[in-house]
Amino acid sequence: MNQQIACLDQRVRSYSPLIMDTKGPALETINKLADENHSFDIIFLDANKDQYWEYYQVIMDRGLLAPRGTIVVDNALFFGQVYSATRDTNGEGMKTFNENVSRDPRVTTVLVPIRDGVRLIRRDEDMLAKRLAD
Repeated sequence: MNQQIACLDQRVRSYSPLIMDTKGPALETINKLADENHSFDIIFLDANKDQYWEYYQVIMDRGLLAPRGTIVVDNALFFGQVYSATRDTNGEGMKTFNENVSRDPRVTTVLVPIRDGVRLIRRDEDMLAKRLAD
């Protein structure tokens, strides 16, 4: 094993009770986590691009993202298709996702144009508190 990887693994291991690496059908997994009343400070989303908006709605509406928590969205530019006149279903899904998230008053968001794009979405604390109080 590479010395640097072994060193990194040792440092990360101390945080392991706080890290949940989940694999499986994304929507099913997200709903299961919500059913179990999980809440996360950070969520890394890298799944079926044409379903990102649906994942986002479940994450936000079911309280999976903690107040002031952050969603890190991979492939937010999806090979430039979000700006192209021609796009496949994944490109269309990412375009819809980006447009809808940009209009969501519950969050502050920024699109970082590095590589294939990363969108950072921060949940504003007040909106979650209001929803839970209702």
